[in-house]
Amino acid sequence: MAQMHHGQRTRTVMFDRVLKELNKTDANSLFQSVARENLGIDEALAPLFFELATAGDTAAIEIVTSTAHQHAHDVLGIVSQMNFSGPIPLIRAGGLHTAENAIFDDAFNQVIDSSIYKFVKNVLTVVPVVGALMHAAINSAFAPAPFAGSSPFRRPAGHGPMAMVAPLAT
Repeated sequence: MAQMHHGQRTRTVMFDRVLKELNKTDANSLFQSVARENLGIDEALAPLFFELATAGDTAAIEIVTSTAHQHAHDVLGIVSQMNFSGPIPLIRAGGLHTAENAIFDDAFNQVIDSSIYKFVKNVLTVVPVVGALMHAAINSAFAPAPFAGSSPFRRPAGHGPMAMVAPLAT
């Protein structure tokens, strides 16, 4: 936004849409709100960035791609601290991962697939906390007999722990 405002890059549709979404009349009021009023620009804007990126807005594409790359590098950093053997189940969870945005998904997968690790990827299609509750219920002493031990989040015996992407948005 600052680069567009100061003429360092071409102003795209994203510029005015972000101002409108944040109820700001101009870039200076946005910058003041961020610097002096602690305005946070967070994952609530993800649907807007996804929409603009899909429509071809170059600035939005850069933001979506950068966010996906960072998410993937975060996963790789966590995995590097763990002791996995064999393919690693990677459960993609949360709004960024369930939005079915091809730009985000391709950028995320590009980093993951080019890593030294072998992943088996799945997307958790329920809100992560619901998935965790389902997993806990299925694996508790209170699980009805047909569901006991049948969690879709469980790895086959002898395959170690699972990796899960921490969601930024749900």
